[in-house]
Amino acid sequence: MNDRKSKSPLGDLGVLVNIQNLNLKYQQKPVLRDLNWTINRSENWALSGVSGSGKTSLAKIIAGSLPAIGDIAINFDKESKLPAKALLVESWYQFKNIEGVANFYYQQRYTSQQTKDTLTVHAELVGYGKENGLHLDQVEPILEALNFSSFASSQLIELSSGEHKKLQLVKALWLKPQLLIIDQPYTGLDVLSRRNLNILLDEIVANGVQLILISNDSELPSSINRFAKINEGQLVETHKIEEAQTVAIQTKEIPSFLKETPVYSSSQIAKMVNVNISYGNKQVLKNINWEVKAGEKWLLQGHNGSGKSTLLSLINGDHPQSYAYELYLFGNKRGSGE
Repeated sequence: MNDRKSKSPLGDLGVLVNIQNLNLKYQQKPVLRDLNWTINRSENWALSGVSGSGKTSLAKIIAGSLPAIGDIAINFDKESKLPAKALLVESWYQFKNIEGVANFYYQQRYTSQQTKDTLTVHAELVGYGKENGLHLDQVEPILEALNFSSFASSQLIELSSGEHKKLQLVKALWLKPQLLIIDQPYTGLDVLSRRNLNILLDEIVANGVQLILISNDSELPSSINRFAKINEGQLVETHKIEEAQTVAIQTKEIPSFLKETPVYSSSQIAKMVNVNISYGNKQVLKNINWEVKAGEKWLLQGHNGSGKSTLLSLINGDHPQSYAYELYLFGNKRGSGE
């Protein structure tokens, strides 16, 4: 069990977070090994690393939601008006119904009869504001900056993955904790939202918030001034943002198995004919005709809520209307006993 203290073991008030000899195992496999990390005041970090290296686990340990062996001290500023809290915005969201019970899964967003049992965005924000003593008028500029104001009456379960990410970011930016940790801040966000998010992050840093961003992206806020990556359970630190971006780009190399030439059983991988999908009065997909041939590599782009996830859910069978339209996989029509 990690020993969390209110004051640094070194007694240095210039230190926000002090981690000493941190160890974590997952299924008997070491993830973090005698990890040490000191985060001084005024430092804002970008943390990168390959998948499974322990980035998210480290974030959860700092936020207090995952136990580990080692010493962790967080020295919150008692004179600050910001909440003395280390808030972690995770890369996923647990759906809850109106009673607050977490009994939904993501595919239920495609089923209209389930949506009315979930909170609206407005109700979620009202509840969050009351819980944390926040004023609703202070959240409006954040909603506008992330192009989220129009979703006030939307049910939570109807939101796309990118829209859910925006909602979690809105709440974090509104709260302004003394330490804000964001796991994969840009995942699911469109280009404009990414740019505006960086502006908002720089603004809250100017107001006293310190950041830890878990990301391999190179387009970071200008307030990020330190960088580290996790390699073989250890924290490897550099001191220049240019080095951070170089390493981040290197970690995006395509996995080796994707470089191998696959053996195709058909010249046609996927095909859909005249597909139309609506959620209530909102039409997400309209007269979509799409064919993916063997050997082709597509990039699917669009703003949040444009229908990207819905389109892919039709192909992989998650969507309840996957069998309602003329869809083909590997040359066979779906529903024909393939």
